[in-house]
Amino acid sequence: METRSLIKALAEDAAPRGPGFGARWALALGLGIALALTVFAALLSPRADLGAAMGQWRFGFKMGMALLVALTALPLLRALSRPGGRAGRALWLVALALMAGALAEGLTLPPEARFPALMGQHNWACLALVTLIGLAPLAVFLGFLRRAAPTDLPRAGALAGLASGGIAATLYALHCTDDSPLFVAVWYNAAVLGLAALGALLAPRLARW
Repeated sequence: METRSLIKALAEDAAPRGPGFGARWALALGLGIALALTVFAALLSPRADLGAAMGQWRFGFKMGMALLVALTALPLLRALSRPGGRAGRALWLVALALMAGALAEGLTLPPEARFPALMGQHNWACLALVTLIGLAPLAVFLGFLRRAAPTDLPRAGALAGLASGGIAATLYALHCTDDSPLFVAVWYNAAVLGLAALGALLAPRLARW
């Protein structure tokens, strides 16, 4: 092949094809949130006393922790979806904050009230519905990873699950009337970690590039 033809072929091969990384990420993020909202709206509605609950620290803690998981996991997922990306240790801070809230609740409640607060009234519904709402964004994020180039697929998949769980937990928290940090630490955490495990399991199979 002549030098000029080789240069032309290399230039054509290097030309951008379709949307760039940033555009694909923005599309995946928007679509994931929109689908989670759609599932939430189809199945649930905000709690009747939402206005009053917003003035209570337990509700604020629940919403804050769910949002914190999403807002921490999403940029880490974006970073890890590229070759050589690192997840960092920010999620450990989320775990510490969650445990601190649960500990504070446990210390302020009388012993006989701790187990009922931990179990709540809708524990299995929490597990099922957070998981169900989170499946839609998880599917979107796994599709995004397939178009990206992560080098650590299990960890990227786990972050996709954590981000999806954070989004789902934030939405479900608007409906859920169990506000105790003990409940949040056990049941919300279980649902989010379940999605993370599912993402870690599926990513090497579905997002391999």
